[in-house]
Amino acid sequence: MKRMLFLHIGAQRTATTSIQSFMRANFQALLRRGYLYPFGVPRHFSLFNALFSCRRTVDGVAADLAERCARWQQPVKAIVLSDEGICLRNDLSVLARFRDHFDVRIVLSLRRQDTWLESWYLQNIKWQWNPGLSHCTFDQFLARRDEFHWISYDRFVGHLQSLFGAENLRLQVFEKEQMPDGPVAAFCRQIGLADTGGLRVPEHVNPSFSPAISEFMRRLPLDRQAAGDDPGGLARVVLRHRPHRRA
Repeated sequence: MKRMLFLHIGAQRTATTSIQSFMRANFQALLRRGYLYPFGVPRHFSLFNALFSCRRTVDGVAADLAERCARWQQPVKAIVLSDEGICLRNDLSVLARFRDHFDVRIVLSLRRQDTWLESWYLQNIKWQWNPGLSHCTFDQFLARRDEFHWISYDRFVGHLQSLFGAENLRLQVFEKEQMPDGPVAAFCRQIGLADTGGLRVPEHVNPSFSPAISEFMRRLPLDRQAAGDDPGGLARVVLRHRPHRRA
Protein backbone atom coordinates (compact mmCIF):
# COMPACT_ATOMS: atom_id res chain seq x y z
CA MET A 1 0.00 0.00 0.00
CA LYS A 2 1.42 3.37 -1.01
CA ARG A 3 2.08 6.09 1.53
CA MET A 4 -0.09 9.20 1.28
CA LEU A 5 1.42 12.37 -0.16
CA PHE A 6 -0.46 15.66 0.23
CA LEU A 7 0.60 18.40 -2.18
CA HIS A 8 -0.62 21.73 -0.81
CA ILE A 9 -0.39 23.94 -3.90
CA GLY A 10 -2.06 27.19 -2.80
CA ALA A 11 -3.50 29.41 -3.82
CA GLN A 12 -1.70 32.46 -2.50
CA ARG A 13 -3.58 34.68 0.00
CA THR A 14 -5.42 31.73 1.49
CA ALA A 15 -3.45 31.50 4.77
CA THR A 16 -0.70 29.44 3.14
CA THR A 17 2.01 31.12 5.24
CA SER A 18 0.08 30.44 8.45
CA ILE A 19 -0.42 26.81 7.46
CA GLN A 20 3.25 26.37 6.64
CA SER A 21 4.27 28.00 9.92
CA PHE A 22 1.93 25.63 11.76
CA MET A 23 3.36 22.57 10.04
CA ARG A 24 6.95 23.56 10.71
CA ALA A 25 6.36 24.66 14.32
CA ASN A 26 4.67 21.35 15.16
CA PHE A 27 7.11 19.07 13.33
CA GLN A 28 7.68 16.61 16.19
CA ALA A 29 4.07 16.56 17.37
CA LEU A 30 2.84 15.95 13.83
CA LEU A 31 5.39 13.21 13.34
CA ARG A 32 4.01 11.45 16.41
CA ARG A 33 0.64 11.53 14.65
CA GLY A 34 2.14 10.02 11.51
CA TYR A 35 2.60 13.20 9.42
CA LEU A 36 6.00 14.22 8.05
CA TYR A 37 6.60 17.82 6.98
CA PRO A 38 10.13 17.35 5.61
CA PHE A 39 13.30 19.35 4.91
CA GLY A 40 13.04 21.76 7.86
CA VAL A 41 11.75 24.70 5.79
CA PRO A 42 8.52 26.71 6.06
CA ARG A 43 7.60 26.13 2.41
CA HIS A 44 9.03 23.80 -0.22
CA PHE A 45 9.75 26.51 -2.76
CA SER A 46 13.27 25.35 -3.67
CA LEU A 47 12.23 21.72 -4.00
CA PHE A 48 9.47 22.43 -6.50
CA ASN A 49 11.59 24.90 -8.43
CA ALA A 50 14.20 22.16 -8.80
CA LEU A 51 11.54 19.72 -10.01
CA PHE A 52 10.06 22.08 -12.58
CA SER A 53 13.52 23.07 -13.85
CA CYS A 54 14.56 19.39 -14.09
CA ARG A 55 17.43 19.89 -11.65
CA ARG A 56 15.80 17.16 -9.58
CA THR A 57 13.63 14.24 -10.65
CA VAL A 58 10.41 13.01 -9.09
CA ASP A 59 11.98 9.55 -8.70
CA GLY A 60 14.93 11.06 -6.83
CA VAL A 61 12.73 13.15 -4.55
CA ALA A 62 10.47 10.16 -3.87
CA ALA A 63 13.50 8.07 -2.87
CA ASP A 64 14.70 10.90 -0.62
CA LEU A 65 11.30 11.12 1.07
CA ALA A 66 11.14 7.37 1.58
CA GLU A 67 14.57 7.43 3.20
CA ARG A 68 13.51 10.25 5.51
CA CYS A 69 10.38 8.35 6.54
CA ALA A 70 12.53 5.31 7.37
CA ARG A 71 14.67 7.35 9.80
CA TRP A 72 11.90 7.77 12.33
CA GLN A 73 10.75 5.24 14.86
CA GLN A 74 7.19 6.44 14.46
CA PRO A 75 5.49 5.08 11.33
CA VAL A 76 4.87 7.84 8.78
CA LYS A 77 1.48 7.44 7.15
CA ALA A 78 1.49 10.73 5.22
CA ILE A 79 3.91 13.31 3.86
CA VAL A 80 2.90 16.94 3.35
CA LEU A 81 4.64 19.25 0.88
CA SER A 82 3.53 22.86 0.55
CA ASP A 83 4.29 25.69 -1.85
CA GLU A 84 1.70 28.19 -3.03
CA GLY A 85 3.91 29.07 -5.99
CA ILE A 86 2.99 25.77 -7.64
CA CYS A 87 -0.34 27.09 -8.81
CA LEU A 88 1.35 29.87 -10.80
CA ARG A 89 2.63 27.29 -13.28
CA ASN A 90 0.65 26.45 -16.38
CA ASP A 91 1.59 22.79 -16.59
CA LEU A 92 1.73 20.63 -13.46
CA SER A 93 2.13 17.32 -15.26
CA VAL A 94 5.56 16.68 -13.76
CA LEU A 95 3.93 16.37 -10.32
CA ALA A 96 1.63 13.61 -11.56
CA ARG A 97 4.68 11.33 -11.64
CA PHE A 98 4.51 11.23 -7.84
CA ARG A 99 1.56 8.89 -8.31
CA ASP A 100 4.04 6.15 -9.23
CA HIS A 101 5.35 6.31 -5.66
CA PHE A 102 2.58 7.70 -3.46
CA ASP A 103 -1.16 7.94 -3.05
CA VAL A 104 -1.31 11.62 -4.00
CA ARG A 105 -3.89 14.16 -2.84
CA ILE A 106 -3.97 17.76 -4.04
CA VAL A 107 -4.99 20.40 -1.48
CA LEU A 108 -6.14 23.74 -2.90
CA SER A 109 -8.07 26.64 -1.36
CA LEU A 110 -10.40 28.66 -3.57
CA ARG A 111 -10.99 32.27 -2.61
CA ARG A 112 -13.54 34.55 -4.22
CA GLN A 113 -11.75 36.11 -7.18
CA ASP A 114 -12.65 39.71 -6.34
CA THR A 115 -11.27 39.56 -2.79
CA TRP A 116 -8.31 37.50 -4.01
CA LEU A 117 -7.39 40.15 -6.60
CA GLU A 118 -7.52 42.90 -3.99
CA SER A 119 -5.33 40.91 -1.59
CA TRP A 120 -2.85 39.90 -4.31
CA TYR A 121 -2.57 43.51 -5.40
CA LEU A 122 -1.72 44.61 -1.85
CA GLN A 123 0.85 41.83 -1.48
CA ASN A 124 2.62 42.78 -4.70
CA ILE A 125 2.97 46.31 -3.37
CA LYS A 126 4.05 45.15 0.07
CA TRP A 127 6.93 42.89 -1.04
CA GLN A 128 7.68 44.28 -4.54
CA TRP A 129 9.10 41.10 -6.08
CA ASN A 130 7.53 41.87 -9.47
CA PRO A 131 8.45 45.35 -10.76
CA GLY A 132 5.62 45.21 -13.27
CA LEU A 133 3.02 44.96 -10.50
CA SER A 134 4.73 46.71 -7.59
CA HIS A 135 3.86 50.29 -8.49
CA CYS A 136 0.69 50.16 -10.59
CA THR A 137 -2.68 51.46 -9.50
CA PHE A 138 -5.47 49.05 -8.70
CA ASP A 139 -7.17 49.80 -12.03
CA GLN A 140 -3.93 49.03 -13.85
CA PHE A 141 -3.59 45.83 -11.85
CA LEU A 142 -7.13 44.71 -12.73
CA ALA A 143 -6.40 45.31 -16.40
CA ARG A 144 -3.79 42.54 -16.12
CA ARG A 145 -6.00 40.03 -14.31
CA ASP A 146 -5.86 37.56 -17.22
CA GLU A 147 -2.23 36.95 -16.25
CA PHE A 148 -3.41 35.22 -13.09
CA HIS A 149 -4.61 32.11 -14.88
CA TRP A 150 -4.86 30.01 -11.71
CA ILE A 151 -7.95 31.88 -10.47
CA SER A 152 -9.88 30.71 -13.52
CA TYR A 153 -10.97 27.86 -11.29
CA ASP A 154 -12.92 25.86 -13.84
CA ARG A 155 -9.90 25.62 -16.13
CA PHE A 156 -7.31 25.17 -13.39
CA VAL A 157 -9.26 22.53 -11.47
CA GLY A 158 -9.98 20.79 -14.77
CA HIS A 159 -6.22 20.57 -15.36
CA LEU A 160 -5.75 19.05 -11.89
CA GLN A 161 -8.55 16.56 -12.50
CA SER A 162 -6.93 15.42 -15.73
CA LEU A 163 -3.65 14.74 -13.92
CA PHE A 164 -4.74 13.38 -10.54
CA GLY A 165 -8.41 12.46 -10.86
CA ALA A 166 -11.32 14.34 -9.33
CA GLU A 167 -11.44 11.91 -6.39
CA ASN A 168 -7.93 12.98 -5.35
CA LEU A 169 -8.61 16.71 -5.12
CA ARG A 170 -9.18 18.30 -1.71
CA LEU A 171 -10.76 21.66 -2.48
CA GLN A 172 -11.48 24.16 0.28
CA VAL A 173 -13.70 27.24 -0.12
CA PHE A 174 -11.79 30.05 1.58
CA GLU A 175 -14.67 31.78 3.34
CA LYS A 176 -15.15 32.32 7.08
CA GLU A 177 -18.48 30.51 7.02
CA GLN A 178 -16.73 27.44 5.57
CA MET A 179 -13.89 27.62 8.12
CA PRO A 180 -15.51 28.17 11.54
CA ASP A 181 -12.30 27.22 13.36
CA GLY A 182 -10.00 29.11 10.98
CA PRO A 183 -8.00 28.15 7.89
CA VAL A 184 -5.34 26.11 9.72
CA ALA A 185 -7.97 23.84 11.27
CA ALA A 186 -9.69 23.58 7.89
CA PHE A 187 -6.41 22.49 6.31
CA CYS A 188 -5.92 19.87 9.02
CA ARG A 189 -9.31 18.42 8.18
CA GLN A 190 -8.36 18.29 4.51
CA ILE A 191 -5.36 16.10 5.27
CA GLY A 192 -7.28 13.91 7.71
CA LEU A 193 -5.64 15.30 10.84
CA ALA A 194 -8.52 15.14 13.27
CA ASP A 195 -6.48 15.20 16.49
CA THR A 196 -4.98 18.69 16.82
CA GLY A 197 -4.94 18.79 20.61
CA GLY A 198 -1.72 20.25 21.97
CA LEU A 199 -0.60 21.64 18.62
CA ARG A 200 0.49 25.26 18.50
CA VAL A 201 -1.37 27.48 16.04
CA PRO A 202 0.64 30.59 15.07
CA GLU A 203 -0.84 34.06 14.95
CA HIS A 204 -2.06 35.43 11.65
CA VAL A 205 0.98 35.65 9.37
CA ASN A 206 1.72 37.96 6.43
CA PRO A 207 -1.30 40.30 6.63
CA SER A 208 -1.80 42.98 4.01
CA PHE A 209 -1.27 46.66 4.70
CA SER A 210 -4.21 49.03 4.85
CA PRO A 211 -5.09 50.75 1.55
CA ALA A 212 -3.59 54.03 2.83
CA ILE A 213 -0.25 52.43 3.75
CA SER A 214 -0.27 50.43 0.51
CA GLU A 215 -0.66 53.63 -1.51
CA PHE A 216 2.34 55.05 0.33
CA MET A 217 4.35 51.86 -0.25
CA ARG A 218 3.40 51.78 -3.93
CA ARG A 219 5.41 54.96 -4.49
CA LEU A 220 8.57 53.65 -2.82
CA PRO A 221 11.25 52.08 -5.07
CA LEU A 222 11.99 49.14 -2.77
CA ASP A 223 12.48 46.81 -5.74
CA ARG A 224 15.21 49.08 -7.09
CA GLN A 225 17.42 49.08 -4.02
CA ALA A 226 21.05 48.22 -4.56
CA ALA A 227 22.13 44.59 -4.43
CA GLY A 228 22.79 43.49 -0.87
CA ASP A 229 20.06 45.69 0.62
CA ASP A 230 16.93 44.20 2.10
CA PRO A 231 14.00 45.26 -0.14
CA GLY A 232 11.47 43.99 2.37
CA GLY A 233 13.01 45.69 5.38
CA LEU A 234 10.92 48.83 5.28
CA ALA A 235 7.82 46.74 4.73
CA ARG A 236 8.53 44.85 7.93
CA VAL A 237 9.10 48.06 9.87
CA VAL A 238 5.77 49.49 8.68
CA LEU A 239 4.04 46.20 9.46
CA ARG A 240 5.31 46.26 13.05
CA HIS A 241 4.39 49.87 13.74
CA ARG A 242 1.20 50.59 11.82
CA PRO A 243 -2.30 49.10 11.96
CA HIS A 244 -3.08 46.68 9.20
CA ARG A 245 -6.03 45.00 7.63
CA ARG A 246 -6.36 41.27 7.20
CA ALA A 247 -6.63 40.08 3.63
